[in-house]
Amino acid sequence: MKPWSLRLASFVVVVSAALPASATPNFPSAIQRDLQLNAPPQCTLCHNNPAGGTGTVTQPFGMKMRSRGLVPEDEGSLQTALTALQAEGSDVDNDGVPDIQELRLGTDPNGAGEETPSYGCGSSISPVSPRRALPDASVILSGTLMAIGAIFLRRRRNARTERAENEG
Repeated sequence: MKPWSLRLASFVVVVSAALPASATPNFPSAIQRDLQLNAPPQCTLCHNNPAGGTGTVTQPFGMKMRSRGLVPEDEGSLQTALTALQAEGSDVDNDGVPDIQELRLGTDPNGAGEETPSYGCGSSISPVSPRRALPDASVILSGTLMAIGAIFLRRRRNARTERAENEG
């Protein structure tokens, strides 16, 4: 491997390892289990898009959970935050129905009781006020690294072609 390609490969490995996880896939099933729901809630309960992702926790319920200690990849912090919301009777949409009760009733705690979330594969919760989902930082970085790699490969191919033409 050439020195520049070795450096590029090392850079990609280091940067990829340093990226935060883009979602906590076990949280919906943990919420279902802890609150004894019929089905796990969608990621849009907390995130501004169905795929979740780093930096996308913008829904009121998600923000409230984070303010009560929720951290990614930590089911213990999820249980602690759910317990805190239930104990304080949190009602992020101020509709008079506590958030945890809304989840158990199958309504969206972010939506003033008017939104009914769909549960299960392929469903989604429509946010009360649509927000434009921003790309995840890892997606942007991956795309940038791929573009840089493509530029290097193209330059290398062009240099080989030029060298072959000069020799022939």
